[in-house]
Amino acid sequence: MKNIALFIDIDNMREIKLDTKLLIEKIKEYFREECKICIGKAFYEMKGDAYSTFKYNLYKSGVEPIYSPNFGNVNDENRIGKSVSDSIMICSALETLYKNSNIDTYVIVSSDKDFVPLIKNINAEGKEVLVIGLKLNTSDYLIEVCNSIGIKFFDYEIFTSENKEDILK
Repeated sequence: MKNIALFIDIDNMREIKLDTKLLIEKIKEYFREECKICIGKAFYEMKGDAYSTFKYNLYKSGVEPIYSPNFGNVNDENRIGKSVSDSIMICSALETLYKNSNIDTYVIVSSDKDFVPLIKNINAEGKEVLVIGLKLNTSDYLIEVCNSIGIKFFDYEIFTSENKEDILK
């Protein structure tokens, strides 16, 4: 059985309506073998009642929502501060890497090049890595690094599509 750790950068995936249940189904379908999402975490800075349903759906999918604050001069109309979501996600993934040797595969859901050092570290430890992001928003550098070290990058829209052939290309 393949043991998977799933880390989702919600702030980076805001442009779409992220369906974590569908995403997990497609991850299991992709690996075509028995697998278990042992750890699932979604990092975000969103707040307010508008996201209560979203957070509930994360929990229903077995994914733990982890709030991280935005620091700086912030008001409701203009976000000027800096979120620490990426840093918290990187620390959490590294902690998982070094404390949970049973995890075979790491799935990183983000389009952000800030995760390149994390992806390289996980890969260097001999773990399988899969990166899923929004192709239109994804850093060319992230895709280039994935290609150069043999990590598969998938566009979220294609990965969660109904067409299995698109996913398995």
